[in-house]
Amino acid sequence: MILRALVILMLVIVVTGDVAAAAVPSVQVWQRDVGVTSVFLVTDEAIYVSTQREGFLALDPLDGEVLWTFHPLASVIGATVAPDGDVYVASLDGTIYALEGSSGWLIWQATIGAVPASGPVLAGKTVVISTYGMTLKALERDTGQLRWQKALPVRSNLAGIRGSEGLVILATDDGELWGIDPQSGGEVWHRRLGAPVTSLIQGAEGRILALTGSGPAAVEAKSGTLAWTGAFAGVRTGVQDVAGERTFLGGTSGVASFALASGRAEWVRELGNTSNGGGHWAPVVYGQLLLAVPTGSARARNYLWILDREGEVLGRYRLPWRLDFEPRTAQELLITAGRDGVIRAFAPLRIFVNGREVSFTGAQPYTDLNRAYAPLRELAQSLGCQVTWDASRKTAIVRRGDLVLHIPAWERWVTAPEGMVSLQGRAALFSDYMLVPVRGFVEILGGQVNWNGRAGRVEILMRAEGHGGG
Repeated sequence: MILRALVILMLVIVVTGDVAAAAVPSVQVWQRDVGVTSVFLVTDEAIYVSTQREGFLALDPLDGEVLWTFHPLASVIGATVAPDGDVYVASLDGTIYALEGSSGWLIWQATIGAVPASGPVLAGKTVVISTYGMTLKALERDTGQLRWQKALPVRSNLAGIRGSEGLVILATDDGELWGIDPQSGGEVWHRRLGAPVTSLIQGAEGRILALTGSGPAAVEAKSGTLAWTGAFAGVRTGVQDVAGERTFLGGTSGVASFALASGRAEWVRELGNTSNGGGHWAPVVYGQLLLAVPTGSARARNYLWILDREGEVLGRYRLPWRLDFEPRTAQELLITAGRDGVIRAFAPLRIFVNGREVSFTGAQPYTDLNRAYAPLRELAQSLGCQVTWDASRKTAIVRRGDLVLHIPAWERWVTAPEGMVSLQGRAALFSDYMLVPVRGFVEILGGQVNWNGRAGRVEILMRAEGHGGG
């Protein structure tokens, strides 16, 4: 059964500089316990997961409902989604399945006679599968018939395989790269990088990025020519910026941004070493934000960090679950797969005053210890207040009619005309922003706060100006 409930994440938001409005996904809108195992693919149309109990599933990103179920004969090793929505699945017994993306109906299945080392890769009308022993097998995408097979003369392990510029690009963990013609299996080019490769990601301008132990290396996909190399030790994964001009990389100790055209390191942000826990930082582009998410770590306490596109830290919140898969986004939701086998979706917290949504342009509202917090200035102004700041005392002064409140940073008590009043939580101060507990602040002003957990909304009712609404 799908649980729709608010999950309180221990969240701290820090915002500096001129940052475009970008809400933080901190409210859980649904979850489904499926026992996710080896596959976690997310598109705007569906979430595809392999499970221990229910086979291979497609879930609706908006509510987590099961769209369809397929039961392969063996455990799923990997899968890929084609541009037309069809799904290609590789299982442990060497069977490859082509499924209709909208229904899960079987289009064809084929046996390759070997254990796949990764999920299928699409290159034009060809489906390519790498097997243990470094043999490539190519199938006709429309029928599943074997087109060719090729053994590569190496003894190392597969590090990455993907289609790019009409070729199949393959990398081994000892730093060798190949460009293979998907039509014939012929070798188009071969390059030795001289450094262990951990994975391959798509670059720009016809390039592929090989992530090595010392940093990224951009290689021309059609020719194998080395375009540039960069320095970022421990890099494991990466994602392109929406504009396609930079790549955000995640490593064992932090995240970094590299210009795709030149390989210039724009910034590096150290967030803490995850390698002792066996994990790495996974960058996720979310609106105008960059989320750095600890993935694969065995540590009991992990924080998701929030940055802007220029690497400035905007905040962090504690993840209650360890993540085995890198989070993805779909339908403006953040989708995660936890080590507990549960898929969860998160949306931003929204605040309404008398039915009108409050717009926050800098720091964003969040939840912490069963309380909703919001930037004081914009929240207070939406309630008809004026706010001034006493920098020497680090105290905000709020006026609404005859009511004057003094709110010191990092204190739980507010000075009001009748004396000290509880704010029901600390007033936090980060950079140029004070954030206050919404319920405590509104109730001091005489307003009413209602929480709509299903919609992730704080709904405030505020009467005319004056203390207590009078």
